[in-house]
Amino acid sequence: MVDAPVLDEAPLEEEVLPLELLAEESNLMGVVDENAIMLATRRAHEQYEIDEASRQDWVDAYDKGMEMALQKKKNKSYPFNGCSNVIFPLITTASIQFAARAYPGIFPGRDIVKAKIIGDDSGLVDPNQQAEGGGPVYAVPPGAKADRARNVSEFMSWQLLEEMESWETDTDQLLHNLPISGCAFRKLWWNNGPDSKYLSARDLVVNMDAKSLKKAPQVTEVFELYPFQMAERVMTGLYDADAVEALVPEGSTEPVELLEAHCRYDMDGDGYPEPYIITMTKNGGIPLRVVANFFPEDAVAFDQAGSPIEPRQYYIKYDFIPNPDGGFYGIGFGWLLGPLNSEVNTAINQLNDAAHWQNSKSGFIGKRLKLRAGDARFKPGEWKPVESFGETIKNELVPLDFGGPSPTTFQLLSLMISAAQDISSVKDVMMGETSTNLAPTTILTLVEQGSKQFVAIYKRIHRALKHEMRLLFQMDGENIEAVYPKYQQILDRDFLSPEDFALDMDVMPITDPEMVTNGAAMAKAELIMSLADQGKLDPMEATKRVLAAANIDDPESLMPKEPQPDPETLIKMAKLENDKARIAIAAQKAQAEILEMETAAIENVANAESKEQGRQLELYMAQLGALKEMMNEFGNVSGMAGQPANAGGVQPAPQVPGVPGANGQGAAMGNGPQPVQPGGASRLPLGA
Repeated sequence: MVDAPVLDEAPLEEEVLPLELLAEESNLMGVVDENAIMLATRRAHEQYEIDEASRQDWVDAYDKGMEMALQKKKNKSYPFNGCSNVIFPLITTASIQFAARAYPGIFPGRDIVKAKIIGDDSGLVDPNQQAEGGGPVYAVPPGAKADRARNVSEFMSWQLLEEMESWETDTDQLLHNLPISGCAFRKLWWNNGPDSKYLSARDLVVNMDAKSLKKAPQVTEVFELYPFQMAERVMTGLYDADAVEALVPEGSTEPVELLEAHCRYDMDGDGYPEPYIITMTKNGGIPLRVVANFFPEDAVAFDQAGSPIEPRQYYIKYDFIPNPDGGFYGIGFGWLLGPLNSEVNTAINQLNDAAHWQNSKSGFIGKRLKLRAGDARFKPGEWKPVESFGETIKNELVPLDFGGPSPTTFQLLSLMISAAQDISSVKDVMMGETSTNLAPTTILTLVEQGSKQFVAIYKRIHRALKHEMRLLFQMDGENIEAVYPKYQQILDRDFLSPEDFALDMDVMPITDPEMVTNGAAMAKAELIMSLADQGKLDPMEATKRVLAAANIDDPESLMPKEPQPDPETLIKMAKLENDKARIAIAAQKAQAEILEMETAAIENVANAESKEQGRQLELYMAQLGALKEMMNEFGNVSGMAGQPANAGGVQPAPQVPGVPGANGQGAAMGNGPQPVQPGGASRLPLGA
């Protein structure tokens, strides 16, 4: 181990680069005064030791709970060598059951990110343009935000599940560790693309009195690197070559414990401590890298407007249950079930030991009994000779009296296991084991009630995932030039806008923390479907909800499609319509000819009797005028080919009082003999 040099607190003598230039360096070692680097590293290492000491009680409880969950046994010699040493799997079962319910509930499918638009999405009208006909021209069309939200949701889901290879497996591990330890972390950073890793609470040191990661004075990650990994970081310029060479012996393959401290230090001597990240050895605090934890624009804003410099966030905290005493680290089953688990272990081991003593039999042998030296052990069906009478043997053997396992202890054991199951919700119904006499609705009710206490835990996980997805969304926006080639390739869109990662939308997990079981989701979906069957909801949308609750892949492909008409049927229908139109035109033409003939007949009668005087001539003239008006009207109607007025497709004749043929009864020259007026001329009837 290389010892750190002795430093003084003298002010900086060398001129320091402006903060915006410091923010652009990948390693400040060799750029900033060495004395300042060493002072910052020493203070960060001292703060790490303070923070580690503040959480020692929590770490001790964490270690005990983890040992029980992992079924780690220690050597035990009380009450005798070889005594029972059972560790009942209370914590193990509780953590496995929680993860088994939480994992599919949080990640029901391949879509895990939902982008939610903020503000109005009705479009933006361009006031300087107007469409033909007076309609508006949109600079931003309606629904543009919703389209961008769908793009972002699809792409970020692909990032988490495909591009970030370890994210899904780390999440699985996190959900198994979280219920035991009560607290876990994820680190998210940019490494030629988004990258992440799971961190147990043991490996991220924060002062127990800190209220949050953002408000903590320092956050220190404990990790290990092998020599070849450190050499890779030297080659890329991340670690100082001289420090690594002095730290790692040649040919060594042992990992080195390191610290990555996210801290503050006044590097430029202006009286304001800026955020930095210092990577150092755990033993000795030898610095390997110092880098600014802020952007150049943050430094400019600080210089010009005095705006505080906020450190960049890399860690996301997951809590199982908040610490009741207000401490930073949460608690889990290791705290809630640890004491009960210890008592259950004791009771089980006492019952086993009592049964062992009772079954193995032991006692005293009198000296008058003459036996060969050594233990007398028997096999089934074996008899051993002795130099004594039977009565003497009986009197000289005094067995110890063991009552066997205590019924009281067994009842106490059952009580403790039941209490532990109440805490962890590990009941028969939650594990899929129920009585056959229970109705399905009763089982669903029991599952829902058993899951109620976990809803708050799921909501905490939901909030942590939301924070993590926001960090990823922010990183994508900051590295838009590197993101867009993949963005365009994955989404297969012809045109994409850099505004897709603008701040007018929010990202969150797609899951509902209330839906902690598939049964609960299906129960709600079936309620929606029943209302749709009653005509109160849209049946198609209700069907989509049911399929989504049942985790059916690609439900859109199952939706019924609009039937396409048969081409031959279309041709036959068109031919039929044409035939109807021709029949209607022919009927109208025939009717027009009949009216024309009637008009000519009246006119002939009128001419034949033109010499008659009085009212008879006036009636002829009135009938002639009425027929001419009807012909004009009928000519207008006859132009509407293909639109018959009755079921037969024939336009009915106009109705004229006193004129045969005008009411559909036939003309005077087409319906048989007519009455003959005096004078021998054929006349039309004059009745009303």
